[in-house]
Amino acid sequence: MPNELHTMPLKIEKLLSSRKVQSLELDEFGAYIKLLCYSWLEGGALPKQCLSNAKAMSKLLGISDDNATRIIANVLDVFFIKSGDFYTNSTLTEVYLEVQSRHEKRVKAGRIGGLKQCSSNAQAMLKQKPSNQSQSQSQSQILKEILKKNIIPPEIEWVREYAKENFPQLDAEEFMSHYGARGWKLKTTKMVDWQASVTTWKKNYEKEHGKNYKPMVFSKIPQQSSDKILSDLGFDKATGELK
Repeated sequence: MPNELHTMPLKIEKLLSSRKVQSLELDEFGAYIKLLCYSWLEGGALPKQCLSNAKAMSKLLGISDDNATRIIANVLDVFFIKSGDFYTNSTLTEVYLEVQSRHEKRVKAGRIGGLKQCSSNAQAMLKQKPSNQSQSQSQSQILKEILKKNIIPPEIEWVREYAKENFPQLDAEEFMSHYGARGWKLKTTKMVDWQASVTTWKKNYEKEHGKNYKPMVFSKIPQQSSDKILSDLGFDKATGELK
């Protein structure tokens, strides 16, 4: 099975200083490098069937049978060792095992780091809960709280709570009725974030009225105060007539 390590380090100084390598013809040197690359991609060793004879070698390297015979004699038999069903190169095997070991350590460290990050994110989610929430709140409830902006349609209490802090002028009932009548769609697309729609309503409101505009609120007159005012005017509450 081909390995997953796609980068092959090449010890150039050691390669070029070798007397055996220096004695190679240019095409033989190219064949040697190519065989090393194939060995690397095959997991550090070449299957014997790929190099069993001149015909197999010529097919692998794209050369003539005559040249393949020469490559077998001057390259394969000199730089590779036949071991069972494979041909191996001692230097390449050493480098491959080193790289494979580093790769496995990085993969293991990445998995551990990923688990730690997931754990940290979960702890952060728990810390972000409002202080007045029960400490026994389940994880599913926490996730619902975080993801409620994507729950369509929302509960009206969620809209009121969100508007209270972000857009006090919003009429939650009007908001719910407006989008409910439209199947909770924005033109032709389905709504995916109702809080974003509240923000859009806020921007439209500010364009029309200005950012600092607040509607006048008339507070109700307490019943006791209204009775006193009528009494001072001489109004008889029992008969409904002025005294």
